[in-house]
Parts: sequence; structure tokens; C-alpha cells
Amino acid sequence: MATRKKAKRPEIRKATRRAAPKKGPAAKKAFDLDAAPRCRSRIPVEVEANGRREHGAIADMSASGARIVGIKLDLPPGTPVAIRYGSATAPILLAAEMVRTTADGFAVKIRPR
Repeated sequence: MATRKKAKRPEIRKATRRAAPKKGPAAKKAFDLDAAPRCRSRIPVEVEANGRREHGAIADMSASGARIVGIKLDLPPGTPVAIRYGSATAPILLAAEMVRTTADGFAVKIRPR
């Protein structure tokens, strides 16, 4: 009678223990849990600030703000900005204020109505 060879058991890896995350002011978050969810897009917009109208695009938007690209505005933070997007027959108007400039545009905080 022939004998069978025993099947090899798969190796089981021991779980390696990861270092506990640092706590305190020096610890950095991987991402901001308090930030509003963002929607990335390329929505054409018309921006009006200091009596000047420019055309650009919303690159990403959340409930609290937006990043607009294609327009270079050298305005101080807190400057009021009017944003219009959507169709010509039913435009969406937003009141916002300048937060910062970026390499390709600027960021705004949307004011509550």
C-alpha cells in the first residue's frame, strides 16, 4: 500500500505590532476630519471683485468654500467676491470672501445667506 505525503501547511504570519500614534500638539493628522467634503469639478464661473469681472472655473467646492482657477486676483483676505455659475436663465449666485491665493487661482469662503 502506497503512503501519501503530508500536505504542507501554509505559513501563518505573526501580526507585527505597529507603533502607537503620537498624541499631543506635535502629532499631525493624515487628513482633516473637520473639513467639509469636497467635490472636484470644472464648473465655469464668472467672478466679480472690486468692480472687475473675470471668467474662470471652480476646481473643487465644498459647503463652506471653493477653489477657483484660471483667474489671478491679487486681493487681500476678507475682500468680498461675487460668484455666478450655472445657466444664463437660472444662474446661481454666491457671496464669498477671499481666503488666499494659490498657484493657479484663489480660494474663497462662502458666506451664509
